[in-house]
Amino acid sequence: MACTLVSAQVTSQTSWGFLVNQFAVTVNLQGFGTLPLNLNGSLSMKNSFVQNFWSNFGMTSSVSGSSGAFTGSLWGTQITLGGFIRNDTSLNIGENPLASMTVNGIPCK
Repeated sequence: MACTLVSAQVTSQTSWGFLVNQFAVTVNLQGFGTLPLNLNGSLSMKNSFVQNFWSNFGMTSSVSGSSGAFTGSLWGTQITLGGFIRNDTSLNIGENPLASMTVNGIPCK
């Protein structure tokens, strides 16, 4: 099985009170079995981000500071997760906000 990081970057800069800098993280999955893929994963960001981040698949998510967890089913082999970094103006568009990510226990590299 493989979880290959395609892109992790700050996609836009915003300033909505406590929310700044939208981000997106995209990974490709290979060898995870037949569709739909039932996924459990976690990600760790370099900075705190907001609760209720979103994805391109049906999921539930939780966030605590700079760590998040997600679970859901995917009818494909590519995950995109996104959200907003909290109170951080040190990251610019194009910078990588991701520290680490795993899907079904497999590290994404």
